[in-house]
Amino acid sequence: MEGVLQSVEAACNDLQVPERRAAAEATLLELRKSPHALQACTHILDNSRNPVACFQAAATLQQVVLRDWPRIPTADHTSLHRYCVDHIVGRAAAREEAQGQAGGGDAFVEHKMVGVLAVLVKRAWLDVDDNYKSDLFSSLRDLASGSRGPAVQRAAFSLLDALVSEFNPGSATPLAMPSDFHNRCRIDFQRHFLMPVLMVCVDAVAAHMAAVKSQAEAAQAQGQGQGQAQAQGAVVVWAGSSQAVVAAALSVLIAVLSWDFTGGSARASKSKGSDDGSQPTARSSSDMHTVQPPNEWLPLLLSAELLSLLASVYSSLPHTCAPGLDWREGPLAERSRQVAVLLCSLHGPALTAADQSLVRMHVGRLLALLLQWLSPLPATVAAVAQARISDRELLDVCRALAALIRLHPLLATTPASTQHASANSSANGPSPPPTLLSLLGELTCCVLAHGAASDDDSLDGPMPHALDLLLDTWLGVLLTLESRISCHVISRPASTSPQQAAAAAEWSHLMHAVSPVAAQAFRSFTQHHLQVAAASALEEEDAADNMDAALQAQEQRMAAAASLARASLQASLPLLNDLLTHQKALLLQAADAAAAAAAAGGGGAGGGEVERVMEQVQWTVRMVGYVLADEGTGETPELPVFLVHELNSHHAHSLTALTTSLPMSILEVASLVLNPSAVATVLSPRLMESFLWFFSRWSLTYLLPQPPDANPPPFDPDTDPPPLSASLPPGDTSLASAAAGGAFVQAFGAGEGQGGLAVLEGVLRAGVAALSAWLGEPDVQSSVCRTLLLAVTRRPYMAAYLRHLPPWAMLEEAFKTRDSAVASLPGPLQWLIYHMHSDSSFPVSSSPPFSSIRSGRWHMCCAVQPAAARRATPAISAVVQQLLQPLLASLHGITSRPDFPATAHRPQVMFQVVGLLECMRGCASATLPHSQRVLFQFGLSAATPILTALSAYRHEPQVVFVILKFMAVWVDSQILFLNADDTAQLFHFCLQLLQAYAAHNMGKVSLQRSRQLREGVRESKYKDLKALLQLLSSLTSKDLLDFGASLPGQSADVAQMVCLGVNIIIPLISLDLLQFPKLCLQYFTLLEHMCCVHPDKVLALPDSAFHPIMHTLEFALQHQDEDILVLALSAVSSLASPPTTTSSSSASSASPHAPMAPEHAQRHQALVAHLLRLVLRLVLLQPLRNETVEAAADALLPLILSCPQLTQTILSEAVSSHVDPACQHHLSAAVTAFLSAASAAAAASASASSAAAARPVRRRFRSALAAFIADVQGLIVRR
Repeated sequence: MEGVLQSVEAACNDLQVPERRAAAEATLLELRKSPHALQACTHILDNSRNPVACFQAAATLQQVVLRDWPRIPTADHTSLHRYCVDHIVGRAAAREEAQGQAGGGDAFVEHKMVGVLAVLVKRAWLDVDDNYKSDLFSSLRDLASGSRGPAVQRAAFSLLDALVSEFNPGSATPLAMPSDFHNRCRIDFQRHFLMPVLMVCVDAVAAHMAAVKSQAEAAQAQGQGQGQAQAQGAVVVWAGSSQAVVAAALSVLIAVLSWDFTGGSARASKSKGSDDGSQPTARSSSDMHTVQPPNEWLPLLLSAELLSLLASVYSSLPHTCAPGLDWREGPLAERSRQVAVLLCSLHGPALTAADQSLVRMHVGRLLALLLQWLSPLPATVAAVAQARISDRELLDVCRALAALIRLHPLLATTPASTQHASANSSANGPSPPPTLLSLLGELTCCVLAHGAASDDDSLDGPMPHALDLLLDTWLGVLLTLESRISCHVISRPASTSPQQAAAAAEWSHLMHAVSPVAAQAFRSFTQHHLQVAAASALEEEDAADNMDAALQAQEQRMAAAASLARASLQASLPLLNDLLTHQKALLLQAADAAAAAAAAGGGGAGGGEVERVMEQVQWTVRMVGYVLADEGTGETPELPVFLVHELNSHHAHSLTALTTSLPMSILEVASLVLNPSAVATVLSPRLMESFLWFFSRWSLTYLLPQPPDANPPPFDPDTDPPPLSASLPPGDTSLASAAAGGAFVQAFGAGEGQGGLAVLEGVLRAGVAALSAWLGEPDVQSSVCRTLLLAVTRRPYMAAYLRHLPPWAMLEEAFKTRDSAVASLPGPLQWLIYHMHSDSSFPVSSSPPFSSIRSGRWHMCCAVQPAAARRATPAISAVVQQLLQPLLASLHGITSRPDFPATAHRPQVMFQVVGLLECMRGCASATLPHSQRVLFQFGLSAATPILTALSAYRHEPQVVFVILKFMAVWVDSQILFLNADDTAQLFHFCLQLLQAYAAHNMGKVSLQRSRQLREGVRESKYKDLKALLQLLSSLTSKDLLDFGASLPGQSADVAQMVCLGVNIIIPLISLDLLQFPKLCLQYFTLLEHMCCVHPDKVLALPDSAFHPIMHTLEFALQHQDEDILVLALSAVSSLASPPTTTSSSSASSASPHAPMAPEHAQRHQALVAHLLRLVLRLVLLQPLRNETVEAAADALLPLILSCPQLTQTILSEAVSSHVDPACQHHLSAAVTAFLSAASAAAAASASASSAAAARPVRRRFRSALAAFIADVQGLIVRR
């Protein structure tokens, strides 16, 4: 053994030398494979002075024991446990005797040995009896008592911490054991040992604090000079020895309180919530950990002694820190706060069933503890903001406060303990006792007062983080109140039961208490953010690298702060109204000054003051939008619940006036966009975007509410456009109730004497004017088209009034005349507006002045589709033909010129050809059933010029790509409507295109260019192949669904056509190109379809095409993408089917069960054997998801049916290659069970008369394969 020791130490030293590292690793691997590895590891641990060698020995000891576990007797397991304990204790005692530090150079060896012991104890837990478990815990408890010194005591707590973490499933080592093993260990440990571990920790902390207290009292009782010296010595003793022990004990306490008492069901319960609503769904509150202990734990966890002990530990820490260091960042302070946060997170059935007076007292004591930490609150927050003290204390208080209010919302008004309340007295008398709610409000105001929210440089700093935690806490409380209002819990009628009436009184009391505190917090939020907005007016936009993240964080905070305003509408709405009135007056004054200056010929009003007001208006408008209305994504929003509640009270008149005046004030400012001088001086694109965002959000709730008994204006289907949206029921209303929304109907309704149409006209006029005011501004264009116009056309009731409004007519006229405001819009936005209008009255010239090639495609798409959507079908052909004929004539005229091959590469000619092709692509994408026939003849008529252009531009990949994309779109839009004769013509055109493409060897990419593709330099080079694959995939859809009328005696072989395309495409595809995700997915989707629908055609391919397909299939079976792997397995499943079956859809097959040709059957037999080895290797060695296991089972079953003897041979070789007899026996049993299941599946498949009868067979085989993988894969991979 001494020689082994020396060789291992030498190898550990050589690990640091690069030249000898490989030999050193080989030596360590030999140690693990040695039959005497266990004895060698213990010898190294006992005798080596090399820490690295001891660490390697400990790691090898764990691996060897777990590997050889079945061959090691139980007595040896227990001996190993005692050896590890003695070794750890011996190391700790030796370090204490040597006066070493706990974190010395070999501390990592002790830490590793602690982990090894925890793993070995866990692995043997179900094999040993209860007496051994009790003896082991008793020995650890004796070590943790401190009888053998602080170092040993600290090591004992490290052992307990490792054991608790190992038995907790959330932090356990897998051990290659099933989940049932871990669950049984968890239940047994929790039932018998977890509570005693908690008691040991509490007793140890109490004993050390009592010793420190007695030492301090003894030092204080002595004389002045000597007493100070001894007092200082007592502090040194506490800081030097006891502090490490207490920190270790608190670490164990944290692990115990973090235990999963619910056995994995806590996560589900969190998402479901509780019946009493004590767990609101907030942005991040649901992610907080909750402690749900058993009933017998509550007397200790709710006791005043535990919190008093925690408070004494924390209060003594400021006197133990060296000068220049912050004691709040020490490990003992961190762990004390973590324990307090966990105690704030107590919840569950046991706490609900407990005496609520105890819970109330517990919450009061925790509140007093939090107040003690932050006292004095304003000075502490200011010190954190100025980075004079650590921010960790403040953030932990925010987390603890969030947990208390989230779990105990009805106790938010519970006062703190009397001791702290008496300390809050002042010269004017005692102040009201602090509560959770008052602390939340005061802390929010303090954090905001010291610049928390929108400083870009401190986006990830402590103050923004604290503000986010506080806003999340507010959001949780207010969502709970909102749910109670919605369920009519707060306003219970008098006929309810006494229990319901008492609950309603409690929630009503909480709501009245929340309102003033929320009002003050919202006022602070508003004041601070207005200051930030004014200060940022003159900053450069690129001053911060994380501007987008800062804006997103600001929007999230505004959405959360809106809940504060809604909870205090009587204070927040007047505040917002006063702010907006003042800001509006300043802007209007600046606009008048600018107009006067322009009339006088001078410069406009300017200066930084206008910019500051604009930023403040922008922030106020967005804040009003968040307060008044909810987002309308996916549903029609209703009035905010708090607003409905207030409107039903005696404050309805004043709130109604404010709620109607705020949008009108915003519309007045937004209408300044009609004044050119105001646009140049007091408006900006960003401010206009906020106006458009506000009206889109606000209009869904308030503008033109549809009465329940009203219908939209009638329309004629032959002359008027169809309804713009059918996503909402006709009788739906955006207001919550008629009683609450009557005043809004009068102000914003569509009836006679109501102002809704005037408001809608003003909003549309401002939006249309914004397009002209800021030409080419993409954000403004997107806000008008995607935000405002989508909102006003979303509801059919509102959309029906649009065509009668002058701004809508102005927008139509702009499209007809191709006004610059419309011509500058990107193509997708033009298509969006065309779709909104859906009217064929838009004339399109034969040569429109397109601002770009892509805009021409969108323009033609927008023109053809509405024309074809008309109900008057006889006029469709003439209208569409009138639109298409100029395009076809222009393309014929260019390509038929004699000098076209020589002039084709001129820029103006190439630009014209590409523009025409893009327009044709837009026409093809607009195909509808009424216009399909015309567009089909249009595509066939363009065949000759397209083939001519393909030949001329064979070296221009941009033009080739446009041609292929047109063909892919045209075929995809036509294939489902064609009869056999038309399909044959389309196939002939596609075949000519593919042959012309392949003749010039386009798309062939070398390995060097493939490397460039990986780097993203020439990514467009593979787009032509992708377009070809899309074309072939469109052709395959003819197999699945056919809307065309088949003529007698005519047929078109889809499989033959696609196989010809595959023959052309396969030489152009390489494994390098398959590294690109989109191309790879497109290719294997097509390959999977061909193998599933036409396996006989695939097997009949020539060797030049078949072998590359098989190579790519092998590549897919090793792919990391699950989607690619599933497609490959599906293809294997089809190819592995018996050779006597063939595709019934193939016209060339004599019958569905016609046998293959002999050479094809021989190829199939060799292919199945090769695929069987690949799939078995996949399921045995690769970790697979459940969906992939099902696909693998579907592929493996026909392979096994085709080659049962080969399957047994491969699996037997895998079993015999395992050297461990026990594992070999286990593998053999699993293989036998799996082969039996496969044999049963084979017999059942042979007797199955239909696909429906075979489904249960496949399901049973899937289950058998999943069980086989779970039983075998861990052993094979670990080996």
